[in-house]
Amino acid sequence: MTVVIGFNWPVEHDHSVAVVVDGELVFASEEERWTRHKHSIDEPPINALVQALKFLKSKYGLSPSDVDAYAVNYEPRLYRRVDRAYWLRHVIINGVKYGYYDGGELGLAIDYLRSRVNLDNYLKYAYYLIRYSIRKAGFDAPINIKVIPVEHHLAHAASAYYFSGFGNAWY
Repeated sequence: MTVVIGFNWPVEHDHSVAVVVDGELVFASEEERWTRHKHSIDEPPINALVQALKFLKSKYGLSPSDVDAYAVNYEPRLYRRVDRAYWLRHVIINGVKYGYYDGGELGLAIDYLRSRVNLDNYLKYAYYLIRYSIRKAGFDAPINIKVIPVEHHLAHAASAYYFSGFGNAWY
């Protein structure tokens, strides 16, 4: 059984989570459903991830260690340096605000300064977010969490094609 959890983050709004089991979409939810804040502005999809994990446990008997990969719709290398720096600082600050940042105060200062130089730490924060959500859902967080960045617009195209029911995308 192949299980992939995809989530929309770190864009500023409409964070969401989807779960695909053996190629079938089995769960999809926006963060605003759980927080009751329209568009979930600046709120990471923690509650939606927690609900997705609980759903997998109740429906399929699966735990977070059974998840093959987490796909996130942001590929830092495809953005300009200034945009990557903005998003990375945004993610670090939200990590502290929402409690998923694991680095402590000194780590925060170091990471914030490094964000001006090394802009590829984004996936580390996605890892922190996933681990935090897993623990919040009441599970032990596995060490081998695989996070795969997916280019944002490719994610849109894939969701339109794969769930359309068409055999190909050519006219």
